Amino acid sequence: LHTRSVLLPTSRTRLAMATLPPRSGAFSEGYNFAYAWDKKVPLTGQQNAAISALSHTLADRPFPAHLQDADNDSAFEEAGAVDAALVNTHQFYKWFVQLESAMKSEIDEKYRLYESTLQEHVNTCDGILRQVDDTLNLFEQVQSLHSRAAIRIQTLHDACDQLVD
Repeated sequence: LHTRSVLLPTSRTRLAMATLPPRSGAFSEGYNFAYAWDKKVPLTGQQNAAISALSHTLADRPFPAHLQDADNDSAFEEAGAVDAALVNTHQFYKWFVQLESAMKSEIDEKYRLYESTLQEHVNTCDGILRQVDDTLNLFEQVQSLHSRAAIRIQTLHDACDQLVD
């Protein structure tokens, strides 16, 4: 999309090239102020001629060679931008939907990567928890075997004491 440059109609602001903003209260107020200022302090004919000459010179001035659009085009090509001109609003909306989709998929990819990293950590923690549970079960089995062995040893000691007496 291209912006439209306009010369503001007041003589003080003829050098100002601006993109026409939407008509709002602030815009109208600023425009009216500039118009009133020009009415209070008019420019001389020589000043008006100089402003007019500068306006025409600036309007016809070529784009500087060291700031060609090639640099911008290569950056857009690297970013995957489409090189087609947008002719109507349908094409603009189609392009905008594609742009939003690309941005969304880029953001989604970051979150998918983060989710997979978190899932790996959860799986690692689950594995450690299973090992701890297995170790506790083995410890309980060893403790149970130890208490049975202690009971048998005590029984054997008691039987030996009875035989000795």
